[in-house]
Amino acid sequence: IVFWDVQADSYAFYDLLFSDKNKTFLFVDKMQRQWSDWNAFLGLLVRWASLYLVLQDYLNRWITDTKKIAEETKYHPFVLKNAIKYSSLLKQKWQKLKDFYSSLVELEYDLKNWIIYDKSFWLEIKKIVDTFYQV
Repeated sequence: IVFWDVQADSYAFYDLLFSDKNKTFLFVDKMQRQWSDWNAFLGLLVRWASLYLVLQDYLNRWITDTKKIAEETKYHPFVLKNAIKYSSLLKQKWQKLKDFYSSLVELEYDLKNWIIYDKSFWLEIKKIVDTFYQV
């Protein structure tokens, strides 16, 4: 049950990230109060960021058939159809999203190797979100 709740929250996170910085920060605060398992949330943030990058790569090559993309990537077609609504935003923020993904992966590495402490996870997520919005 926890996985599905975290997955829904990570999807909601990206809905907010792609639309409203302040609401994204408020959502991160809510997640901090609600979830003690930062690892599950971070894992899904990485997974969703990866999905958006893969999807944009296909769209850049003019491949828009979600069934074809689903066959090749093993992502569920429903997930792809929901994600494709961000295609114009993904194109605009392509480099920002790549940097966002890299920052998440680096954060995961740093946490799992005790380079930074897990108590600072939520602050680090906020820093990464802030960087996503910088010009």
